[in-house]
Amino acid sequence: MKNILFLILALSLTVISYSQTTTKANVNKKANQISIPDSILNTFTYPSLSEAEKMLKEPAHLKDSTWDFEGGVWKFKCKYWANTLKDSVKWIRTEMFYAMEQFKTTAEAKSFFDSFKSENQKTLVVKELKQVGDEAFLVKDVLNNPFILILKNARLYKFKVYNLNRDSASDELLLLVNKIVPAF
Repeated sequence: MKNILFLILALSLTVISYSQTTTKANVNKKANQISIPDSILNTFTYPSLSEAEKMLKEPAHLKDSTWDFEGGVWKFKCKYWANTLKDSVKWIRTEMFYAMEQFKTTAEAKSFFDSFKSENQKTLVVKELKQVGDEAFLVKDVLNNPFILILKNARLYKFKVYNLNRDSASDELLLLVNKIVPAF
């Protein structure tokens, strides 16, 4: 709750500095949904701690979450870490990363999406995802960690899981994606 209040305060100050009118960020009834009136972000949902724990299959905590406004793009990122190390010698732990980027136009978001997809196609197998967003794809790195990029209107959604080491990780990540990315 402390993190959400800090996020709301920081976002409110940022919105005020970019606008002539003051706006307030409100936390909706869902604890993991943020609404920013009079903002390009409007409402979006991010993975909750319980959803992260379900994905990681163990207790976890929010490692960090950040807001940024860079190059005309609003960016929200958060990372959840499993509470226990998978390898205490190498300090390896299971983690889940999520990001949402709000561009000014759909064309800008599409351009970024296309270039990111093109770069991944050079070295990895890109699997098209038809059931979510306007366009979406899934890739797995050499360690079989799934990454999903989704284009939905002028937003990009990024999901990645590290060190899960389960064949079902991609399917489980898709279930979470379908809860987070709006259907409209």
